[in-house]
Amino acid sequence: MTNTRWEKLSAFVAQWHGPLGEEAGYSAEELKAVEQELGIAFPEALREWYALAGRWYYGLQVQDYQLELDELDVDEGILVFQVENQEVCVWSVHEADFAQPDPPVYDEENEAVQAEHLSDFLLCSVIKETAIVRCEEPEMGLGTDTIFAALNTNLTLWFADGDFERYYATDDAIAIAGKNEDGQVWLMLSAKTAAASAHYKTLLGKDIAWQ
Repeated sequence: MTNTRWEKLSAFVAQWHGPLGEEAGYSAEELKAVEQELGIAFPEALREWYALAGRWYYGLQVQDYQLELDELDVDEGILVFQVENQEVCVWSVHEADFAQPDPPVYDEENEAVQAEHLSDFLLCSVIKETAIVRCEEPEMGLGTDTIFAALNTNLTLWFADGDFERYYATDDAIAIAGKNEDGQVWLMLSAKTAAASAHYKTLLGKDIAWQ
């Protein structure tokens, strides 16, 4: 297991859900059996993910659907591993990238690279699902670029993808911020309690128009 690759994800999970145990993932024998059946070798990071948290994640997800290990397949050089709940997005790794330890993730429906590294994509998935499952109903807001400065000051940055999508958390709140196609900055704030929500909305500034 490449521990450094999963340090942020493991730390976030421990903070919000408790440490991952051995039962959270698939065994090496199970992974090898599927690889042999498909006649492929999984990318290193994909194998690590299913070994680390593949089973645990099924109990967390409510928004998007991760394929179970025995559902994985390669079709025309594409291995789909996660599907958006309305199938607006289908996320995959490409067989041409299997030799890369931590390959890029593609959004097949929109024919675009979703993340440069699989481990980053999965960290975002875990944070997003946690925000939906463990917090009060998320609140949405629109504002200016100063949202990012306020977030950087008041919450912990877990992942950044340029200026377009960032994930933040504390022990009682999660915020996901980005920019839409029109360049507007949007923010989703999910807090464990109404008091926490009010606290962070105050800290994040007056320029955010909450919907």
